[in-house]
Formats: sequence, structure tokens, C-alpha cells
Amino acid sequence: MISIKKLATVGAAAGLLAASALPVLADDELEVEQENKAYVRNDVDSEANTGKNDIGGGRVVIMRTGDAFSWPTVTNVVNKNVAVVGD
Repeated sequence: MISIKKLATVGAAAGLLAASALPVLADDELEVEQENKAYVRNDVDSEANTGKNDIGGGRVVIMRTGDAFSWPTVTNVVNKNVAVVGD
């Protein structure tokens, strides 16, 4: 007579074997389709001003102004697709 423990062990082993064999037998088909269109227009104006600088008359005139800096930065990322396919 077969004991229940042996029957359960054989059933579990058969289940593990089937679970490990099924991914090999499966017909995995993958299709990834991506499309992009982009129109980018950048109109950038940059201005730097140290302020109002006036100077009056006189014999010796010294005018000191501050520094003016302008660093415009434009970044465009277009037509970028990412497809992650995994387990």
C-alpha cells in the first residue's frame, strides 16, 4: 500500500518538475513597437544689466559698476523610448 506521505512527496516532485519545464515549453513571443514625432522650437532671450549707471561732470570721474552675467540654458530631450522587458 502507498502511504500518504510518499504520495504527497511524489506529487510535490511532479509539481516542481512541471513548473520548471513549463517556461521552456511556453511559446514566448514579444513585439515592441514604438514611434516618435517631435517639433521643438526654442526662443531664448537673455539679458543682463548692472543697473542704471549715470555719471555727472567733473574733473576726475570714476564709475564703478557691478558685474553682469547671463547663462541661459535650454535642454530638450525628444524621441527617447525605453522598453524594459524582463522576468
